[in-house]
Amino acid sequence: MKKQNLNIEFNSSEFATNPESVSARLRETEGLYPFRLSDGTLVYLATRRKDAELILTSGDIFKVSPALESQSYSDNPFSAAIPGANHLLATDDDLHLKLRQPLERFFTTESLEQFRSFINDEVEIILLKWKTGESHNLAAELSYTLSVKVIARMLGIPWQNELTEYAVALQMIKADPAYLPQVTAFHNLLYGIVEQKRNAASNDIISALINAGFSNEETLNASLLCFIAGSGTTASLISQGLRMIIKEQRKISKKEQSELLTDEILFKFSPANSAFPRYVHKNTGVGDTKLHRGDIVLVLLSSANYDVESGRDPLKNYLSFSKGIHHCIGWYVAKMEAEVVFTLFSQHFPNAVIKNEEWFSNVVSRDLLILEVIL
Repeated sequence: MKKQNLNIEFNSSEFATNPESVSARLRETEGLYPFRLSDGTLVYLATRRKDAELILTSGDIFKVSPALESQSYSDNPFSAAIPGANHLLATDDDLHLKLRQPLERFFTTESLEQFRSFINDEVEIILLKWKTGESHNLAAELSYTLSVKVIARMLGIPWQNELTEYAVALQMIKADPAYLPQVTAFHNLLYGIVEQKRNAASNDIISALINAGFSNEETLNASLLCFIAGSGTTASLISQGLRMIIKEQRKISKKEQSELLTDEILFKFSPANSAFPRYVHKNTGVGDTKLHRGDIVLVLLSSANYDVESGRDPLKNYLSFSKGIHHCIGWYVAKMEAEVVFTLFSQHFPNAVIKNEEWFSNVVSRDLLILEVIL
């Protein structure tokens, strides 16, 4: 199929609930698919596996930092949530490694396994308060609440109920400026915590960044990224898995079953529809598409996932956590949270039914804002 206007709507319920119905059409077009963002910016969508992996791993040509003087991080949809570019997603080469190094010890398998009992206890606390026949919004009351509690504990942010509202706002601000007051409030809260920890450091991510010599601004932006990735995208993974459990009446009684479901959701419904935008730094070509310095490319993870070579297990080869130096540092804890929730919810409420659901989706993200169920 030649390039044509397919009238793709990434904010549609069709794409939110069945991304492959849209992605399959995109993969049939030649080369990269030209697409205009809501602000009119032209980007090229990489929809096939081969092209996606090339772009994600060719750091000398495709970088997350702007290629032209006229381009700025402030034009990036993430800039409203994270005001400065000095964080892992927006940096390349040596600066990226500098920012990543103090975080790595917190995201080893051994370090993260220490949170398993905490995660299990927090989920049990929530579920034991609920009773059969009650109506609950699993997205807000379980998925977001758990994921925010975990990442807040890792960062060293004292718990307060407003943190879940801030987490939602940080996701939505990328598309809706109405959330700016809540985002600003969280920025101020987090900046205050950073300043406090300069005088009383503890064993958490924020303190580690400070001890590594990071400025307050660098610490703020790195912490914001951890909070956003550890809350919104993780909550989306959990909510989508809960939805599948309920819709298909799945019984999750073994660890292997929860692991399988987690991988299935990550393969079929990547919470991050696309990877962080890449700027072309050298004239090049991807397939039959000519790219010039300054062009912007989006890797559509939710499409590339389905483009698996014959004979390869798609549940072991998805790109939902990206690839290359920007592979998600928190992938293990996200999967661990999801697996615990799927097992315990299935055990507590095996007969739950969905009452109402509300999606948020665009070319960047996919999230269930409301998953109201009758237990």
